[in-house]
Amino acid sequence: MSSTALEISCKNVNIESPPSMLPSMKICDITGFEAPYSDPRTNLRYANTEVFKHIRLIPNEIVQRYLALRNAQVVLK
Repeated sequence: MSSTALEISCKNVNIESPPSMLPSMKICDITGFEAPYSDPRTNLRYANTEVFKHIRLIPNEIVQRYLALRNAQVVLK
């Protein structure tokens, strides 16, 4: 990449922009798709019923690891 191309691509970047006023997008912990649902037992987010069935089969240790990835530590009983 030439220096002029780098200069052009950096013109539209502003690190001093204010934070977004939109709510953060909720992402499925298993698939990475947009997740409109959340499992009340495990607190994992999911995109559809197939993923929900899979979530219910996951052991608690693995659920804790998924929650740790998005910094949502919850102690499951």
